[in-house]
Amino acid sequence: MMASFGLPAAYRYWMAREPQRVSRLFSNAVLYTIAIGIVSVVLADQIVPSLVGERSPEVMTLLRIYQINIPAALFLELMRSLLEGTKRFGWAGAGASSTSPRLARSRMNASTSRRYSS
Repeated sequence: MMASFGLPAAYRYWMAREPQRVSRLFSNAVLYTIAIGIVSVVLADQIVPSLVGERSPEVMTLLRIYQINIPAALFLELMRSLLEGTKRFGWAGAGASSTSPRLARSRMNASTSRRYSS
């Protein structure tokens, strides 16, 4: 995402190097998302209609509604980077988000053994 300007990589680095920075990095992510999210939505509102061309009012309304997703996607990427920096991949991934690694492995082993035992 263009609006992140490399911050996710920086967050991963600083969280891995100095985990005590979590409070400052989280506050920075919230403020950055608010500021850059608003700017991105305003810019998208100016640029996207010229890229899309002449469309019905319903399509243009849907485009504007979709633009609300820009700050949410930016915030999600920054939060995922904070979690990845602390090596909490279970929380950052889509798979076993709320399970322990041992439980996730046992579930995976059980499903694999069922598949091959049939």
